[in-house]
Amino acid sequence: MATFSRSIDLEYQNYGIDVQCQAPLFVRTNMTGLRTNIFIVPADVFSRWSVRWMGYDSLCCPFWWHSVQDYIMRSLDALTVRSFFRSFLNMHREALEANGGYQSHL
Repeated sequence: MATFSRSIDLEYQNYGIDVQCQAPLFVRTNMTGLRTNIFIVPADVFSRWSVRWMGYDSLCCPFWWHSVQDYIMRSLDALTVRSFFRSFLNMHREALEANGGYQSHL
């Protein structure tokens, strides 16, 4: 999605059209069932930061802590990042199970 957005941005910039891809990490919403912590920001907070970043870069992580996390993950090797995301996916599954919204299809 980021590459596609960047390509569209380059293609249409001569027409005065800006395309921006905002890449959030984990955002707490009613649908996710996650609790807010240092890694997970509430949707209203993310929305405020997201609006502030409109028009600056074609690709960004609007919330400052997500930008820090993105930098750290880009500095790590793929195996470390995969285990990091797997732990968050497990946390999400557990939150859904606790709310009765997760059914295993295995």
